[in-house]
Amino acid sequence: MRANGSSCEQMRQIWEIVFFKPDTFASITHFEVENLYNSLGIVTLPFTPIKRMKIQHLSLPSYLTAEGFMRILECIPNIKSIEVAWLAVPVAPLTATLPLLNCTYLKLGLDWHVISLKQFEGLLKMTPNVKTFECTCYNAVDQFLDGNEWALIFREYYPELIKFKLTAYLAYHTMDAAQETVDNTFNTSSYWLSRNVKVEKADRSCIVSFDLKTSV
Repeated sequence: MRANGSSCEQMRQIWEIVFFKPDTFASITHFEVENLYNSLGIVTLPFTPIKRMKIQHLSLPSYLTAEGFMRILECIPNIKSIEVAWLAVPVAPLTATLPLLNCTYLKLGLDWHVISLKQFEGLLKMTPNVKTFECTCYNAVDQFLDGNEWALIFREYYPELIKFKLTAYLAYHTMDAAQETVDNTFNTSSYWLSRNVKVEKADRSCIVSFDLKTSV
């Protein structure tokens, strides 16, 4: 199923109908929301009774709170792949509910207030079998680009990780520090060296990646 919303209110109504209204769309296995607008504001979902759905592949645009996103995940216990274009940083620690054991692919876009992936710890706990993880961060600060912390997180939450890609658009005021942090942590840690990590840097961005399927 593919849906399109052109306003924040329309997006909220789409998600309420699909995920929270009883006896609607219970049998769909793919759900994708398209949106051509980039400044709609953040959608907040009500705390209404949830339902169980058969969705296996989920693709959402931006404008969703992390807390609302976690509510949606409670509805889709059989999910296999998740893509979210942009998530707001949670205002409080996220609480993990039922584990999404079939989820092997996770792609997240994170906003400029994130300083650590640990802010999304509840989501990491819910998806222990992720094998491909892609993350894009806008206006990333140097704390977010500490390769040692990323290695600790992956060892704890994603031990089966095969493919990883981090795309970071650097915050201007910490750009030099961020570049230095990447050099000093991703290029020296044994975790990354054993995975033949690849670091690509441009004027205001960097990409860190590895793929164990193609590594020699």
